[in-house]
Amino acid sequence: MTKRVWYPLLRALGLNKRRPYQTRHTAATLFLASGENPEWVARILGHNSTEMLFKVYSRYVPNATRMDGSAFERLLGNPDPVQSTEESDHVQA
Repeated sequence: MTKRVWYPLLRALGLNKRRPYQTRHTAATLFLASGENPEWVARILGHNSTEMLFKVYSRYVPNATRMDGSAFERLLGNPDPVQSTEESDHVQA
């Protein structure tokens, strides 16, 4: 299938040769980075849950790796949360 359909299609579109799996990974990354719902992305990829999705792609989910409370502060209406003491000391140094 890959040699009969996939590679000829890429060639016809003027795209570089790449495996279908690489394209799947790129699509998942772009969906998540753009803020799509992780449950929807997991379903599109054929996963039963988001567990695998978060293990592989968590760094591409906006705010998934930020653990500073800023999202909660924005929820409460404070768009510019106060920096922690450690961060303030680091910035001034």
